[in-house]
Amino acid sequence: ENVFYVTFTVEEGEQYTYGDIDLQTTLTDVDPEELRRKIRTSAGDTYSSLEVEKTLEDMTLDVSRQGYAFAQIRPRATRDYENRTISLTYFVEEGPRVYVERINIRGNDRTREYVIRREFDIAEGDAFNRVLLDKAERRLRDLQFFKDVRITTSRGSSPDRIVVNVDVEEQATGEIGFGVGYSTSDGVIGDITLQERNFLGRGQFVRAKVGAGASNQVYEFAFTEPYFLGRRVSLSLDVYRRNFEANDYRSYDSKTTGGSIAFGLPLRDDELRLNLIYRIFDQDLTWNRPQDLSGGLQSSLGRNLTSSIGYSLVYDTRDSKRDPRDGFYVAFSQEFAGVG
Repeated sequence: ENVFYVTFTVEEGEQYTYGDIDLQTTLTDVDPEELRRKIRTSAGDTYSSLEVEKTLEDMTLDVSRQGYAFAQIRPRATRDYENRTISLTYFVEEGPRVYVERINIRGNDRTREYVIRREFDIAEGDAFNRVLLDKAERRLRDLQFFKDVRITTSRGSSPDRIVVNVDVEEQATGEIGFGVGYSTSDGVIGDITLQERNFLGRGQFVRAKVGAGASNQVYEFAFTEPYFLGRRVSLSLDVYRRNFEANDYRSYDSKTTGGSIAFGLPLRDDELRLNLIYRIFDQDLTWNRPQDLSGGLQSSLGRNLTSSIGYSLVYDTRDSKRDPRDGFYVAFSQEFAGVG
């Protein structure tokens, strides 16, 4: 049998930091100082190719908003081996005029085409920009609908036209889960969960769960539309019913019915997001052995309706949500009950 073994040797090497950071532009109507604020690389910090890539994205979007659709931003690195530093100069130039003639999407047997197209910040007829294509490829991978995503380009019908080819390889997005356990208070318990991340190929998330035990029943349903009304705003709905009956360990019956609605709003591109949520649930507590109840629980007996609003700020700079290797994920949230 002819077998070849290939060994890849990876050496970490020395760690480098940023040296001098400079910017040069030939765009006369663009304020260099305003553009410098988009630079994420700072002298003295540890070198990161992700920060350089993010800087290119931010600068490209900024100059395009100022009317320079064909601007090119190229980083030039100068390495100092003795001091282990890398100095960067960002060159901003007008660039050749090339337009996107067509975007071909292939391999999406199940996923609707618009689910893929909406992850692009460019469309047919727009100025071609490689940075925005790389950004779209990262977004498509983060969806976790596809096993592989490849975006390539080819010549168009004329020298100033280019064709973008998007090849995707779909993967299973549905899951079914079973759980069985034993609790001293509820005896044998079990549940079944059905989940689909790409419902009917529309990019929607759906989850349904049913659980039961000797003295409890749980029913849950959740739905998320990531592009509500065609915008990059997510809408999430959640409803549930949970019944717990009195037993040897619990001297009261509890019936809770509730739900929530939430919106996710992007504040700064894909990194900073604001989530707004409203929750409401009705809980009915009835007792079987009043003498066993504590004073705190006795005050909660009967039917209580709770209404609350909340928010969360999420700062996410991970290079990949599927397989992160660098970046931060920070969340801050608050919730206030007694609304309405």
